[in-house]
Order: sequence, then C-alpha cells, then structure tokens
Amino acid sequence: MAVKNLGQILVERGTITREQLVTALEVQKHNKIYLGQILIEMGISSNEINDVLDLYHKRQPIGQILIDSNIITFSQLKEALEWQRTTNKPLAATLLDMGYITKQCYLETLSKHFNLPIISLKEHTLSMSLQKVLGQRFTLRHKIIVMENTPKEIKIALSEPSRLFLDELQSYKPGPKGMEFYLADPGELEDALNYIYADDVYADNGKKLVIAPSSFDKIRPKSVYTEDIQTQRASQLLDNILDRAIEANASDVHIEAREFGGLVKLRLDGDLHLLKMPDDFNKEYKSIISRIKVLTESMKLDEKVMPQDGSFRARYGFTEHKKTIDFRVSSINSYYGESITLRLLDQEKANVTLPELGFSEEIYKKFSALIRKTEGLILVTGPTGSGKTTTLYASLNALLDPRKKILSIEDPIEYIYNDMVMQTEVKRARGVDYSTLLKAFLRQDPDIIMVGEIRDSETANTSIRGVQTGHLLLSTLHTIDTTKSIGRLRELDVDPVTFLSYTLGILGQRLVRKLCPYCSEEYDPDDEMVSRYFGTMPIDFPFVRGRGCRMCNYEGYKGRTILAELWTISDEELSKINNIGNAFEVRMNAIPNGLSTFYMDGIKKLQARQTTLDQLLKTVPNIEKERDMYKAMMYGKTEPEKLLRQVVLDS
Repeated sequence: MAVKNLGQILVERGTITREQLVTALEVQKHNKIYLGQILIEMGISSNEINDVLDLYHKRQPIGQILIDSNIITFSQLKEALEWQRTTNKPLAATLLDMGYITKQCYLETLSKHFNLPIISLKEHTLSMSLQKVLGQRFTLRHKIIVMENTPKEIKIALSEPSRLFLDELQSYKPGPKGMEFYLADPGELEDALNYIYADDVYADNGKKLVIAPSSFDKIRPKSVYTEDIQTQRASQLLDNILDRAIEANASDVHIEAREFGGLVKLRLDGDLHLLKMPDDFNKEYKSIISRIKVLTESMKLDEKVMPQDGSFRARYGFTEHKKTIDFRVSSINSYYGESITLRLLDQEKANVTLPELGFSEEIYKKFSALIRKTEGLILVTGPTGSGKTTTLYASLNALLDPRKKILSIEDPIEYIYNDMVMQTEVKRARGVDYSTLLKAFLRQDPDIIMVGEIRDSETANTSIRGVQTGHLLLSTLHTIDTTKSIGRLRELDVDPVTFLSYTLGILGQRLVRKLCPYCSEEYDPDDEMVSRYFGTMPIDFPFVRGRGCRMCNYEGYKGRTILAELWTISDEELSKINNIGNAFEVRMNAIPNGLSTFYMDGIKKLQARQTTLDQLLKTVPNIEKERDMYKAMMYGKTEPEKLLRQVVLDS
C-alpha cells in the first residue's frame, strides 16, 4: 500500500482543493519552502495543517531538518541531544545556545517544523490592553504576546513553541474564536514584553523581579524629598540592572559615578564586565542611587560623604518558581559623586554541597573525612573572594543532623539555613564581636561551631578552648596559602605550635575560571608560559583553551571551580615550626609529609581539561618557587618525585 503524502491527505480530508494543491506544488518547485508553509501563506489554517501532520506522523524532526539542510552534522546533533538532557531546553534553543545555528536559522527551522509564519513585532502596534484577552499574568509568564483580537480570531506571537504548549493555548481561547500563531525573534519578543509592561506597577502579577520589603522592622516615612528624587524611570532602570545581573549569575553589581552620569559593571566569574545602558541612564543616575537607598530602609538619603551599608531583598522568577535574592549594599563618595556596590546572595546557594564546589577527588576525600571528626579545628584559608565562606556552608550542609546542635557566628549572615543551624550575627557597634559570641556559645552545649573568621588573638585563643572542651570548630583565616597560616597566627600574637596542635587540617583555596565545555580545543601554548609553570615541556600533556562561543559569551570560560591545597600537620612538622626560618622552608618540609599544593592541583585541573594554563599562571601563588622546589626534590630523589612523574609525565 502506497504511503500518502501530506498534499493527498489534505485533499482527501477536504482541507484544500486539488487546484490549491497544484498551485502550492508549482510554487514549491521554485522555492525551497515546505508545502505546509506555502498552504498557510495561501490562507489555509495552520491549525488544520498541524493537526494532519501530527495525526499522520508527517512532521519532520528539527534535527532532521537541519541535517538535510547541511546546517549541522550528525555529531553536533548528538552532542546537542546529550546536553539537552541536562538543561531540558527545546532542541532548537539548545543548538542556538551552543552556537551551531544562527538566530535566523533558529526561526526558519521552527517555522518549518511547526508551520508557523515568521513575523516582525516591530511592524505591529502592541498594547497591554490586548494582553488582557488571555490574562496579563499568563502572557508574561509564558512569554507570548497577543497581537490582534478580531471577532473571528486571536493572533499570538511566541518564540519557543511546542506542540503541547500550542494545544494548551487553544484551550484558553475565549468562546468560539480561532487562534493563529506566529513565530517571533526571541530578542524582539523580550523587548516587546519590556515595552508593553514598562509602566506596569502591579506587584507580583507575573513580574519576574519583585522587590520585597526589607528585613528591617522600621519603615522609613515618606517625604516630599523622597518622592521628588525617585522617578518611575529610575525604578525601571534599576529593575533592569538587577534582572540582568541575576540572569548573568553576577556576584556583584558596581554602579559608579562618572563626570557626566555613571556606568554599570557586573562581576562575572571574578572579572568585571561593562553593562550597556540606555541613553537616559546618565540623566537618571542620581535617582537610581536614591532609589537603592530607599529600598534598604536604613541608608540616609541626605548623607553623601560618609560610607553607608544596607540591604534589601528581591524575589526573582515567575510565580511558581521564584527564588529569593538578598542584596548587600555599600556606598562610598568618589570624586564625581556617590558610587554603590551591590553584592548578590542567592539563597538557593545555602544548599550547596562539597561535591558541587569542584575539589579534586583526593582533596575532597581527605577534607570530607576531616569534617566528620567529632572534635578539632579546621581552617579554610585564602584571599578575599576565594569562596571560603561558601566552603564553610557546604561543610555544614554535609554535617546537618537533628541530633547535633550546630551554631554559627557570621559577619554578616549571608545565607539562611533551615532549623538545624542556629545562626548569630556580629554587631560591633553594640560590642558583640566574634570572641564575645564564641564565649557564649561554649555555654550552649554545642556539637559543631562555625566561626566566620579568626581575626584577633582573643577569638583564636577562645577557639582553642572550644576544641579543648570537645567541640568541632570550623573557621577561616586570611592567608595566601596554608603554610602561611603560621605567619598570620604570629601576627595575631598567637603561638602557632599550640594553635596548630589542635588543628585537624588547613584547606587553602582559590577560584579559577572553568573551560567552556562547548568550545574547548587543544592548542600549543606559548613556550614562555610552559616554561614559567613547568620549566620544560611535559610529555604528551593536553593543553586546552576555549575558542569562544555563544554559550560562554565568546570568552572561552563558563563558571569557576576551586583550586585547592590541604595541609594536615604531623607531629614531626609541629616540632620543627619554631626552628624554621620562613614559610618556604615550612612548605619544603610539609610536601614530603603529605601537603597537596596549589601547584600540583593546578596540574591535575589541566589534565582533567577543567581550566587553562593562562588561568593557573594568574592564580597559583609563587609559581616559580613551587616549580623550582619540585625540581629540587625530583633531583634529590625525594618522595614528591613519584607524584610529579605520575601527574605530569604519565598524564
């Protein structure tokens, strides 16, 4: 029995006449357009054609359309399908994100697959009143736009169609009206939604970013001055900045004063990126600064010289899946006026786990074993912004147990835990510091204590007393690496031998940028770079870099991972500390006793294709000294030779 084609089926069902089919086939001879699209342009209902395609399984898969058009290869399709399983995004959107298809190709492919005509929203007059046909919350949440509402039908534009969603939309139509769907450019549709809802002031009716009341109990009374300096446009611009920062997963937003207004930068993966702003941003700059101050409910509007701190909270996402973002605000007065920095704290990150942080397997296993001890001191060291606090939170998450009492002292509290951790905050203005709270904690019969930072001798000595009485205590120390903790303790006027005798281990960490998995490629690095890190070119070693793609914003990197070292101090090392002259000698002595260094962890990260040589040269401290130290040990036939040969030569 011969298989019927789409045209024959449509004629038999009475959807089109034989004359219409002949006309459409004639057009198809001269144009590379699918028959369904031609018939829709001739006025045939797209819904009827799509019903036939689904009923008779005539719809060509998106991947097949692209392969037949020689736009992607089978291996690229396979790679996209594998990635799609982790993102749950539509295949076409995944291919667009991976840079395998262009935006125009994205539209044309979806148009062929769903038989939807492509439309430009710039050519239509759009309004909020039209969106009420289906409900403003519904249209905003699902990113669709009602373009026309006639007595016969409703015309709807969307950018991410699916058969299930299109069928669902049909159930929302009011009365006997028909629905016609049109495909719009995703960026164009986003701009159109922003335009339509620019003047919308309803609080949580589908909006993606909702500024929530501050945690402060006292509400600032409104004044004429307050109303004058806050414009509606300033609020819109600030919402736009915060929305883009959250979408980009920025850690900080810098709003800086300049001679004729200001500029905005986002910190992404440790680096600052300039954010392009609308033309009227400079005019609204001061109003935006005032708007931020008002949101904190604690910063003074008329104080522009003294530095100020504050905070506010926002809920982000659509109604069913909103997440809480806290903003820590800091203002300073610069030459051109007030500048503000906002630190973003996503409360979902309170649930971060140690495996998610990216430790090398060896360090992860050793550190996980240390935090499960019932008593002792564990330190996490590193410079500001190296993720020390996040590691402490992840450690506590691994220890959560309703049978244990866990207390924390933080400055400030960044993430809110569940009921299994009792969190307290340092308030120096009222005389409540780390040492004061720690002394009180020891009378609370805790099992585990987290101290945000050891920054003075009193806190250090009280920590020792806490360990002596049978508690597990986790804290941080600001040092370049693990072995420099000795010098830092001496600066705090603390005896390092006594302190370290109660220390189970010291974890040092830095953050390095991760290679983008979509565009990584092997390459031959500059000889000078190789020489600086390795001395000589290692044998058969895979040097990889990111060439840049849409998924990583053409930077070659996507996210960050931890570069770490772990030092568990032996009794032999403790006995030599007071006789060793400098930190370098401490490291020379510690490596044969099991210190896993930043230098060696960096080699493992390179071997695993997680980062680049360039990132290690920027991040690993004292590279030349570390390199020469390992060389000296190798020539001296010491134990580290085996490790170096295993990682570098046998990779």
